[in-house]
Amino acid sequence: MKQINDIKKNLFFGFFFLSFIFSVFTPQKVHAAESKQSTIWKTELHDFQLLEYKKNVELLFSAYENKTQNSIAPTKTGRVALKIDTHSGEGLTTSKNLVRAIQNSLVKRGYEIQNIFLIDQDEQAIRKAGFLPPLSIGGNSFYGSPIIHSRSNEYYDDDWFYESPLPPHKSNALYFSAPERLQTKDNNTFDQSRRSLLAMPLIQNIDFWINLPVITDHHKLRLNGALINSSLWGITNNQRFLNNTASGQAAASEIAAIPELQENHRFTLVSLEKFQFIGGPNFNSRYTRSLPQLLLSEDMVAIDSIAVNIINTERKNAGFKPLKRPEQLNYANLLNLGNTDINKIAIQEIE
Repeated sequence: MKQINDIKKNLFFGFFFLSFIFSVFTPQKVHAAESKQSTIWKTELHDFQLLEYKKNVELLFSAYENKTQNSIAPTKTGRVALKIDTHSGEGLTTSKNLVRAIQNSLVKRGYEIQNIFLIDQDEQAIRKAGFLPPLSIGGNSFYGSPIIHSRSNEYYDDDWFYESPLPPHKSNALYFSAPERLQTKDNNTFDQSRRSLLAMPLIQNIDFWINLPVITDHHKLRLNGALINSSLWGITNNQRFLNNTASGQAAASEIAAIPELQENHRFTLVSLEKFQFIGGPNFNSRYTRSLPQLLLSEDMVAIDSIAVNIINTERKNAGFKPLKRPEQLNYANLLNLGNTDINKIAIQEIE
């Protein structure tokens, strides 16, 4: 594991490096190293009921294990994190049946249900999505799996952060200044305002984590998907990036590329039970569509690249202009984070 100071330094200067590269060159002139082929495993669902999800998640897990020779079984800690996505609103969240199916497959492979935990940032959004019961009932678990959110003591650590020169968005000032744990050890508010604390449950004390995003467009970042769910939907001060096209897309890729975060990422699993092609990321039923598909890949960038095509198909059908290629994919390509070349993404259908 890298030393924390090295991580801080690399994250801080990474922002300037990418910003400089993309301010001088057009995306077509930026070349990452030769990319290898990425694989996305796909299954077709007959419906969105729990039994169908269980069957298809098990098919995907088994195909992944057989093809990669990577066992999904307890190793160093016996703990797994599921990064859910609840930020778009009640009608557009990670499928609860998908999560229950994943719990089922992980328990089959030796994990204890209390060591499979769900993580997302906003407690209120998690509760509205139905992963947490109403406050009147109480409880902090989902079918036996603990839920960790930003008010949990173990969510942040002052020593692990992403730093950029962009100060917090003024609409986020109250959220930023309220929690005491966001104060840096030297109480330097100037430095603090440019730091975003990372989601620690995805970085340490786990065997691996699984990315469970919801696919939507985004009014500033163009695409809200696997990269965004693994990065901006887990940090403090995220509004400054969510409202800034250039810095937001760079930050999303840089955070997702943090070595410890990448090393612990096992794969991304997306259900297309609900996705939104325009007006996102906030839920709008008028622009929500559904495909009976599950997609699994170790390459979250490949998932996002395919997601752009899925969104653009629906936009075209509805008479809207296609979504422009998100710059976050170009940044990801520059960082060798994943595959953006559709011709090098193999989709393997599992039956």
